[in-house]
Amino acid sequence: MIDHDLDGVFVREVSPAARRRTGHPLVFIHGGFHGWWAWESWQSYFAGATPSGSRSPKKISAICAAFGIECVLVGGSTYFTRVIEIGSRARTLPAPPFAVWDSLVEPRRPGARPWLHLLADEVDPGVLAAEKPSQVVWSSLWPSRPNDQVRFALTASRDGGTLLRFTLLAADEAPDQSKTGHLRRRLNQLLFADLRFSYGQ
Repeated sequence: MIDHDLDGVFVREVSPAARRRTGHPLVFIHGGFHGWWAWESWQSYFAGATPSGSRSPKKISAICAAFGIECVLVGGSTYFTRVIEIGSRARTLPAPPFAVWDSLVEPRRPGARPWLHLLADEVDPGVLAAEKPSQVVWSSLWPSRPNDQVRFALTASRDGGTLLRFTLLAADEAPDQSKTGHLRRRLNQLLFADLRFSYGQ
């Protein structure tokens, strides 16, 4: 890490362990009541991200999801579009982060207690990106909204469990209030009821 003072503005630079050309840097800007520490937990992750020339779809997708943007790889080039957050909630689950991460990445894992109980208009999500044990990005559960994504952030809680936050992102136009409420309720049911009960609580 290298700290800079640019005309009175504090800038912290975090580079890969082996310095290399990575194209344009990622710039993190915090809000008025925060400081550089708002991004502290992300520094090492983004510093070690795959260079744009390597075009690793999983790594690029994880970076895009963390910034609330959708990225599309077309013909070797990366295109970015803004997505809309239409729902977010965090609650604690009794299992540790690595166990919750496994459940999200492979919800129908053989031998695991079933928990992904879908409705007739829902489909199994695909895993667009994952960084064990802290991040997972799902594709949409709803064929009627194929471009939606669900981003998960997992952190260890003091009691040995996991603080799981889901963020529902819409790449297209946001649904109406009724539909938005339904999508949020479904994620709450799946994650904070069905998944929770699969751990025995």
